[in-house]
Amino acid sequence: MEVANFCKISPSFRVHELQPLAYEKAWELFRNKIFQYDYGGQCPTYLEQLSRNIVDKCEGLPLAIVAIAGLLKTKNKTTVEWQKLHDSLSSELDSNLHLTSIIKILSLSYFDLPYHLKSCFLYFGMYPEDYSIRCSRLIRQWIADGFVNQKKDKTLEEVALEYLFELIHRSLVQHFLKMLPLPPAPPQTPPFSTPPQRHATPVSLNQIIISKPAMNLATPVPKKPNSDTEKLIKHTILRQTQPRKTNPLIWCGAIFCLIFSLLLIFFGIATLIIFLVVRPKIPLFDIPNANLNAIYFDSPEYFNGDFIFLANFSNPNRKIDVRFEYLDLELYFSDRLISTQALQPFTQRPRETRLESIHLVSSLVYLPQNHAHELRTQVQNNKVNYNMRGTFKVRATLGMIHFSYWLHSRCQLQMTGPPTGALVARSCRTKR
Repeated sequence: MEVANFCKISPSFRVHELQPLAYEKAWELFRNKIFQYDYGGQCPTYLEQLSRNIVDKCEGLPLAIVAIAGLLKTKNKTTVEWQKLHDSLSSELDSNLHLTSIIKILSLSYFDLPYHLKSCFLYFGMYPEDYSIRCSRLIRQWIADGFVNQKKDKTLEEVALEYLFELIHRSLVQHFLKMLPLPPAPPQTPPFSTPPQRHATPVSLNQIIISKPAMNLATPVPKKPNSDTEKLIKHTILRQTQPRKTNPLIWCGAIFCLIFSLLLIFFGIATLIIFLVVRPKIPLFDIPNANLNAIYFDSPEYFNGDFIFLANFSNPNRKIDVRFEYLDLELYFSDRLISTQALQPFTQRPRETRLESIHLVSSLVYLPQNHAHELRTQVQNNKVNYNMRGTFKVRATLGMIHFSYWLHSRCQLQMTGPPTGALVARSCRTKR
């Protein structure tokens, strides 16, 4: 109104003042709200005079008419019930102020609520003004907070829907688009012609609840703290003002994860820097010498052999210790395994070399006919070719840093024939 009055200063602006409904329009609105499905849409004769008196008290205010009509729909259509409401209106509307009248009329609907519906209605005070609330969410909260009473042959959800439906019929809750279907209307109340909505918002809830202390509209709070209304008010205030506390265990877990992550990042960066400076190298494996003592055949396809190899393990690093935790050597002729042996673990200091004598014996090893023929030919030509394969698990240590990896070595060996077979040529390579 202040903005409108300001605009009146300029002659180019014209203020349109909203007028109350004409009496016939107000009477039609009142009649349609209550008797739309009863009495052929007309007010019964025995209630007409009371009804017109009630409409007169509303002074053409649509919200007041709708609120009173919603309240009357829940009453029995008797002169006694309607006279009680008329008398209450007479005492409430003496001030003749429009906004005050609306709030007072709506407060009558609140005071007339059953006890269980008052708690549900006050629950709307948790939400901001004009906030739309999903019916499904609201119903779950009512049930969780214990505002819904169990009824025979009905679920809690169905009972809660009835509560909401009654608040809607009393014009205390506004409903709009995309609604879930609600249960049938209470007795003497016609059903909606369209499906009820899925969202709801309280009508003038802030004016009713906030202004109660000033207007003396609030229900007196009992002195004893055993009132459900007092519990609800406290519950609402707590949920609005107190932030949700996080479980201390969650905080401890989060702090632990943060510290652990920082440590991992720190050690990762430190390890990377150290490795870039130190530049670790893998240990080396070699066969510097070998002897072929004997080869003989028990049958055309089974042979026996006696071999001695000198294995050389070296650690080329300057600052890293290495430990061979697993060592396995295999001797092949062509692609046939003819002997194998495992070695004992050992540790090497930086720049250290270790020689190991390896004695391999082949006993009754089966060779296919073509391989047996090839071996005999090589022995006769005094040039026998073998393959030595090594598999090692190595653990490297640099200060407090430890890491393990696998190595695979391959050596191609050429030896003279027995009984004085000696190593003629070799080619070894080691990789991870």
